[in-house]
Amino acid sequence: MVENMLDGVEVRLGVDYLEHKTELDKLAETVVYTGPIDAYFGYKLGYLEYRSVRFET
Repeated sequence: MVENMLDGVEVRLGVDYLEHKTELDKLAETVVYTGPIDAYFGYKLGYLEYRSVRFET
């Protein structure tokens, strides 16, 4: 099903979007970023807590 949904869509894996943002944004009208939201915004509000898991015993 996923393969059919992505038929004709270029998918790049293992690419650091933020490192190549300008270049990659020029390739398509819409780009789907699936990385950490705090990194996308340059950690303007710091390191968001939702990304950390703390196990206390």
